[in-house]
Amino acid sequence: MLGLTLKKLKVTSVTNDGVYSTEIPFYKGLNIIRAENSSGKSTCINSIAYALALDAILGPSRRKPFPRSMHQFLESSKVDATPHFVSQSYVELEVENATGQYAKFKRDVEGDKDKVTVFDEKGTFEDYFLGSAGSVGSAKSEKGFHFWLERYLGWNLPNLVTHEGKPTRLYLECVFPLFFIEQKRGWSELQANTPTYYGIKGVKKAALEFCLGVENYSKKNRLAELNAITSSIERDWEKIISSADSLAEFGGMKLQLDCTLEKESFFPLISFLVPQQDQFTEITPYLGGLKAVLIDIKNNIKTWPHYNDVSELTAKKRTLLRDFDSLVQKQESFLISIQKMENKVSNIALELDRYRQLKRLHDVGSEVNFEAEIGSCPVCDSDMYDSLAKVPVKSKPLTVEQNIGYLKNQVDFYSGIKKRHEKDLKKIEKEQALLQISIIKIQSSIDELKTDEAAFIELYGKDLKRKVELENEINGLIKLVSKQTDFNERAKDLHQQWLRYTSELKKLKKKSTDDVSFKVLKVLKTRLIENLTAFGYKTANQHFLQISEQTLRPELDGYDIVADSSASDYIRIIWSYTLALLELGISQSSVKHGGFVVFDEPRQHETDKSSFASLLDKSSSLLDSGGQVIVATSMSTDELNSYELKKANIKIFKDGEYILKKEEGHS
Repeated sequence: MLGLTLKKLKVTSVTNDGVYSTEIPFYKGLNIIRAENSSGKSTCINSIAYALALDAILGPSRRKPFPRSMHQFLESSKVDATPHFVSQSYVELEVENATGQYAKFKRDVEGDKDKVTVFDEKGTFEDYFLGSAGSVGSAKSEKGFHFWLERYLGWNLPNLVTHEGKPTRLYLECVFPLFFIEQKRGWSELQANTPTYYGIKGVKKAALEFCLGVENYSKKNRLAELNAITSSIERDWEKIISSADSLAEFGGMKLQLDCTLEKESFFPLISFLVPQQDQFTEITPYLGGLKAVLIDIKNNIKTWPHYNDVSELTAKKRTLLRDFDSLVQKQESFLISIQKMENKVSNIALELDRYRQLKRLHDVGSEVNFEAEIGSCPVCDSDMYDSLAKVPVKSKPLTVEQNIGYLKNQVDFYSGIKKRHEKDLKKIEKEQALLQISIIKIQSSIDELKTDEAAFIELYGKDLKRKVELENEINGLIKLVSKQTDFNERAKDLHQQWLRYTSELKKLKKKSTDDVSFKVLKVLKTRLIENLTAFGYKTANQHFLQISEQTLRPELDGYDIVADSSASDYIRIIWSYTLALLELGISQSSVKHGGFVVFDEPRQHETDKSSFASLLDKSSSLLDSGGQVIVATSMSTDELNSYELKKANIKIFKDGEYILKKEEGHS
């Protein structure tokens, strides 16, 4: 099935000197665009891919695939080099799909290049974006142009996987290099300009499989999935063995491996061998022997009878030590309080002496107004301040005799508190002494029991030591057995998965006539050989050519025929294979073809005139069957006329002129 029929191309540049443009109509069969080099011929060819938003097939460069005349400046002619600066430029491509539905695509070159405007035959239009809108690209969004174009073509591109095993899809840019051969890199090999930045695994074969309709993509994706699963199982298997090997090396043991993934019966996978004298023995029977020895030792060993006594005495000692610490805290509290009482009594006594001295002066007849300046209270030590506020209550200050009496009472009061604290302190010191005696006695009893224990251990120590050693070794081996069991259970599960998935993988890999259409491949081979013969391919006997089931490309004696041919011959192979695909698209409903073939400068490496004439004749013969071949060439007009093509749409641009010409009525 042919996807598109090209109807007309228009290329336009708007400059300060007016509008420059060119229009090229396309018809069924052979279409030739003839212009000398550097005139804009490749601009027209590239515009076809650009209007379809397939500029990725023009080569790996991310720059616009156009000369300066489309985005900087252009010249009126080759004799007038006056630059006219481009303010806007765009391409328009009119097409029909397989159902006859008309559409015109308009896309800016200088302007908004990330948008394609689609017009229908009534002039109604809709804008679609290119690139990505967040995480959704133009091939997945209903507002994306590639999404729209895929449905306009009537195609359903398959889901594939990347080299990392992640899901992706086949994009239009990966398919159209089969139909579009541009000048710079397109002739280097078949599918030369297939983009690889999508990371699609086997992208060239996937494009051919889709075009020829010969692959079951659900099977292909399942194969990729199964390969990823089995690779993951292999990695996990190696991790188990590596972990077990490290554990064995750390424990001074030997690791025994009794299987591989491919063996049907293998369990257990891993066995740890324990060194015993001059040989290694399996861990399970060795562990059983150790347990039996431990039982014998336990049955014969004598137990020291005072373990409980030591525990009880130790607990009692801890209790007494806690009581002693409590008394120490009380003792420190009383000592602090006594010191405070001594300070208070001392301060009050000093003040009392001052008042007594004042009284003595008074008693001996002194008439001086006695005033004592007091900065702080002798009782509570608080600072005392003069006050300017009026005292509301009238009261007389204490006399000297009254102050002396008051201070004597305070001395007696605090002295009494001090004596009581000193009495309590002596009581605590007695209790501490009694506790120290008890602690010393208990410690003495513990020491005596420890001495007895040491004598017991000396007498029976070998058995006790052996018992402890055996218990430690047995506990370590029990953990190792548990780890060995875990390794083997995981290995067994992986092995079962391996058998299940590899069995499915083998079945899927078996050749099936339901998966590959041998009829299509046979017709492709026939068409290829016919075209090679017509185009003068003589390097080898064409009848030994095959279509590789691995690549779906032509091969000879198991080698890719393009890679193993002379320069002129591999150009003929590209002609032949590309046209064969177009012929299959015409004759086979299962084949999905773009509908047209573009050859930009197909006469590469000085291919001889007769071969090129055969190419043109073959292309023009497609007029009746509906296919389109578009050839861009810089050959001379005389040579082109010498081919006497009767069924061809030829657009000739004269030497010395550019393809873009100023439109009449624009200035």
